[in-house]
Amino acid sequence: MDLVKMRDPRILEDGWIPPSSYASLREQSIKRGIRVPIEEKKDISPSFLQRQKKIVVLVNEGTASSAEVFASSLRDNGRLVALVGAKTYGKGLIQHTFRMSDGGGLRLTVAEYLTPALVSF
Repeated sequence: MDLVKMRDPRILEDGWIPPSSYASLREQSIKRGIRVPIEEKKDISPSFLQRQKKIVVLVNEGTASSAEVFASSLRDNGRLVALVGAKTYGKGLIQHTFRMSDGGGLRLTVAEYLTPALVSF
């Protein structure tokens, strides 16, 4: 998959891979006992932090709600992050559905996501 993305990164834009696939693949890997070794770094020196590479986070109009919060949190907290792609969905709202006694429902906006820089979506 990485080789495919390196050869043609537009593959993600064209909807060839559903947005939920990455999470789904990870979940299936965990269920099957596939483990990826993680290198633990106990002593993080200033020189180690200076050598860190920039992270590129792909976003588009399908990036919504908590995914927008996650991406903007990385960007606004001074991490080496570049948000690349199209404008995100811009939902930024937290909604709750209240069930009614007659079987109906009422959906209300109960909160709004803000970026760490206190900007709404």
